[in-house]
Amino acid sequence: MFTDIITVELLREEQVTDKAVNDINSLLHKQRAGTEPVTKEHLLKCVGRMAIVVAWNDNERVIGLGVLTQSGGLNFRCAEIRHLIVSSGLDILSIGIRIVETLRETCPYPVAYIDGGAWVQDDEMKNIFIALGFREKPGSRFRYRIVEPTETELRKS
Repeated sequence: MFTDIITVELLREEQVTDKAVNDINSLLHKQRAGTEPVTKEHLLKCVGRMAIVVAWNDNERVIGLGVLTQSGGLNFRCAEIRHLIVSSGLDILSIGIRIVETLRETCPYPVAYIDGGAWVQDDEMKNIFIALGFREKPGSRFRYRIVEPTETELRKS
């Protein structure tokens, strides 16, 4: 029976079922039509390499997704939120906030920033980042600072 209970958690290997893969592919297609589908084998490899957070309904369907990847350069460390998606017809803001909070709390990388992005026309995703204190940057990009800025960074801004 569906009770509207939604669980948000890191995806574990044993949760990568054919049904979960199909749900994730549906979400990815919603975000960007024409995207290549993810295979079960590829998703299993990704579970060990990056933080993948899913929102499940109590019917064991994936209804939301967020992925945290490591990025950066030689002199800074950054993580990036990719594939932040929540199924239409749901409370996108509250589910999206829970996904991003879980990604922030479980970040497996030592980072100074977490960056995120939204499609220019996607106000719902933008509102998630803004509600969580991400600073808006040009091009529908957002940044959340994990550590305090250094004196050099303060002088540059």
